[in-house]
Amino acid sequence: MNKALRWIVPAAALAIVIALAALLYPHLAVHYAPETEPEQPRETAAAAAATDPAVSDEPEQAEPAAPDFTVTDIHGEPFTLSEFRGRPVVINFWATWCPPCRSELPAFESLCAEYGDRVDFMMVNLTDGQRDTEDIVRSFIAEQGYTFPVYYDKEFSAANAYEIYSIPVTVFIRPDGTIANQQIGAMQEHVLRAYLEDLLAE
Repeated sequence: MNKALRWIVPAAALAIVIALAALLYPHLAVHYAPETEPEQPRETAAAAAATDPAVSDEPEQAEPAAPDFTVTDIHGEPFTLSEFRGRPVVINFWATWCPPCRSELPAFESLCAEYGDRVDFMMVNLTDGQRDTEDIVRSFIAEQGYTFPVYYDKEFSAANAYEIYSIPVTVFIRPDGTIANQQIGAMQEHVLRAYLEDLLAE
């Protein structure tokens, strides 16, 4: 074999091997490629909150409890708000020297007579011992012919418990002792009636 032939045979063999490798590589690459899952989109906090009740549910806010207090009834006996527990209660803070208070008292008189068998009314007078005394309040009530239940807050137990800084203020309390609504300022009769109906509807 001459020198030219000795170089041609190995070169031809190498060319064949290269050609075969080129043909088989795509098949082998696909066959032995590692199996992978398509990447899933990451769940956002908003999406998790929308699908997971434990995440999305906000904690329920507890209804505020009506602070208890002690006042004096028309017979001079101490009386606490908690004695009305189990029934709806309406507390009205007022004074005889307060014009807005006096303006809404006829509505309370009328609706106390109408709703008194279903709702307990507490007309709490801020009896400061100067502008309002028990005698002044008693005379005022008699002159006006009011029959709603009056309580004297002589020690400001009720006013302090409800942080009363101006009057009139009316607080509506559910039978379970939680506060349903509060109205600051004088009310007309139809507004007070709406509050009472809402209280009874709960």
